[in-house]
Amino acid sequence: MAGFLRNYVRNLASVAAGRQPKRPLLFSYYVTHRCNLNCRYCCDGDGKRFKEDPHPELSYAEAEALVKKLARSADTLDITGGEPLLVSAMRCGIRLCPSCSWIRAHMVFQNVYSIVTDRSFLKKQFIFLTLTVKNCKGENLEKEINRLLSAWQKLTDNKRQPFRKSFLGTFRAMEITYNPILKNYHPHIHAMAAVEPGYFRKSNENYLSQAQLRELWRDACGLDYLPQCRIEKVKNAKHKQVAEVAKYTVKTADYLNRPTVLETLHTALKGKRLIAYGGLFKTAKAKLCLPNEDDMGELPKVTVEELLRNPYIRKIVLEWDMGRYHFSPLQPSADLAEWLEPGRVIAEILRSQADAFRGQGGV
Repeated sequence: MAGFLRNYVRNLASVAAGRQPKRPLLFSYYVTHRCNLNCRYCCDGDGKRFKEDPHPELSYAEAEALVKKLARSADTLDITGGEPLLVSAMRCGIRLCPSCSWIRAHMVFQNVYSIVTDRSFLKKQFIFLTLTVKNCKGENLEKEINRLLSAWQKLTDNKRQPFRKSFLGTFRAMEITYNPILKNYHPHIHAMAAVEPGYFRKSNENYLSQAQLRELWRDACGLDYLPQCRIEKVKNAKHKQVAEVAKYTVKTADYLNRPTVLETLHTALKGKRLIAYGGLFKTAKAKLCLPNEDDMGELPKVTVEELLRNPYIRKIVLEWDMGRYHFSPLQPSADLAEWLEPGRVIAEILRSQADAFRGQGGV
């Protein structure tokens, strides 16, 4: 924004001196004319709507080169379209970006569900695990995340470990919740494990009780207290349990409008491998040729309607200020009429989706 104001002042000086102002205040980048809507205001000024006027799109490399060039002249970039989210290159890949987080969680769910319903898991049973440590302050969050990831690796890498011997394969995901009252963080691991049908028999020497799990987890983490852990059999609700392990690393509501929390999470999560497949899960993922969730280039196309159905996002405006990211949410409302009042930026989109929203329990 400083560059915008600086160029604005310089342009005023040029006008006062009788010269033509030449310094740009901002750039608008129309990344695409494609859109799954056909709003009347999206046109070239002559009435021809963008959707009806196909236009060549830049590749990611070309767009990156263009933006770097623009950054030399102005520090404010307006990304627009069309619907920019229809372009895979516009998915920023930032771990805490609300839309990218939702897309990634959606793909993790699809991957894990494809795995557990594969023929190689026929007649297998599943266990759901939650592994925790005590809440921590922001300055200790990265240390505790590293502790959890290292402890998981100790349990799963050693074939002689009771944990490894008990399960045929595992999928684990890191989750972090924020307590706004105590202002602390709760990192923990959700995991799904596959076992043979006879696992729960008393005669099974590899059966792992909750008490044993707590002791194993305490020793792996190097704790001086007995942590809370949960282990339960997945009955006939694979869909629900997969959704539990595949959900957001951090809920958007925990950090939107909390800059300090956002900065803490961004620093603590940087470079961390927050999901992992092991044993039979890893083998099945390779066999099914499922996409890599950490590669944003492989993310599936997601429509605006799907984003709007996200319970944590109705519409998120991602502002990119030449390297600084800021999320501006339009918060959901229980009053549909409020969302559809004339003049709201999102009114036309929601108007076209209103019936679908009522049918799906949306706003």
